[in-house]
Amino acid sequence: MTKIRAGRVAGSKDANGYISLQYQGKKHKAHRIAFLLMEGYLPEHEVDHINGIRDDNRWNNLRHATKTCNLQNQKRYRNNRSGIPGVGWHNGKPRARARLQGRLVDLGYHPTLLEAALARLAWEQMCPRWACNRGSDLMTAIKALWPGFQLNQRGHLS
Repeated sequence: MTKIRAGRVAGSKDANGYISLQYQGKKHKAHRIAFLLMEGYLPEHEVDHINGIRDDNRWNNLRHATKTCNLQNQKRYRNNRSGIPGVGWHNGKPRARARLQGRLVDLGYHPTLLEAALARLAWEQMCPRWACNRGSDLMTAIKALWPGFQLNQRGHLS
């Protein structure tokens, strides 16, 4: 049995990039242990890393989330060539899409990447079941395309 000294990081990264700890012969994810220590219980569903960094277990980066919410908080896919979450190219045209509860929602073809990104953002804001990640990566991409872009005080498109 390996002992960890005070002040040292316990555990090690697993194959998926999460910190794992072993306690009484059983492996546990460090973010679930952090949740237990801070809240006094293990969450019913999942613990979400808000910033998407799997080994960032700071308390202000963790939240209780359903599987759906956790999936909505994913970073854009590596094979996304547009650089915008939910927007890709098909037959040379920008196309906006979303996946919700296993179903693919086609948001159509658009003349520009910016219009496709805005269509995706508008869909996220209008969809009552899309409540966890209100487009942080998407907003960054839109602001790169349109530096003066802003939302109103309620966080919606004006």
